[in-house]
Amino acid sequence: MRRWYGLMFIAALVALAELVCARGLIWSAIFPAPHATLAALVSGLAAGDLWAPIAATLAHMLAGWISACALGVVLGALVGMTAFGRDYIAPTLEFLRPLPAAAIAPIGLLLIGRNDAMIVAVIVFGAVWPVLLASVHGFASIEPRLKEVSRTLQLTPVRALWAIWIPSALPEIIAGARISIALALIMAVVAEILASTGGLGDWLNLAERSYRTPELYAGVLLVGLLGVLTNLALERVEAYLLRWKPPAATF
Repeated sequence: MRRWYGLMFIAALVALAELVCARGLIWSAIFPAPHATLAALVSGLAAGDLWAPIAATLAHMLAGWISACALGVVLGALVGMTAFGRDYIAPTLEFLRPLPAAAIAPIGLLLIGRNDAMIVAVIVFGAVWPVLLASVHGFASIEPRLKEVSRTLQLTPVRALWAIWIPSALPEIIAGARISIALALIMAVVAEILASTGGLGDWLNLAERSYRTPELYAGVLLVGLLGVLTNLALERVEAYLLRWKPPAATF
């Protein structure tokens, strides 16, 4: 029912926007009517103009997000589990973490150039932090009794990592990954706008420069839909990976 309430609220906002545009209270060159935006979206999909940008953005987002998750888990394990990581790696990470990812994009353009590698690098820098922080906390807060079990069973470090450490930290890692995938989509669009090498970001940039307002809002709507779909997909993955975890109590 809550989802239905949310859909009803969205429908009410769309109807209100349609009414405002029909009365001419907002200039259509700045804010087109919702039906014009939907028509531009359907037209772009039917003509095939949007499929290549969608594929490019998804490729950038997934490449950057998967790389960010892998890097975040590895660094998080080093910082959370070892004194070496806390003493030598953590200070550098604390220095880099406050830097805005968008501010790194010009440096990426300078060092790497206007290409897919630059876009992926910017996404990795922006999306790694939620996974990294969640991994640090997850690996650092392992139940002490599980460590005793590992020593009692004389598990090798690799065996203990896969059997105890990673499953215990997995809920927090996945929580960080869900935040990270939204940031990956945002950074993909931002980097594509700056690099102008294809993708939905480039589509938005070209639509804005040529004053094709319905296509601009159609691109924004499409980015939002991609965010919703990727989050739903990750929810399914989370439910499968954490199927062993008992459900939280509800009151």
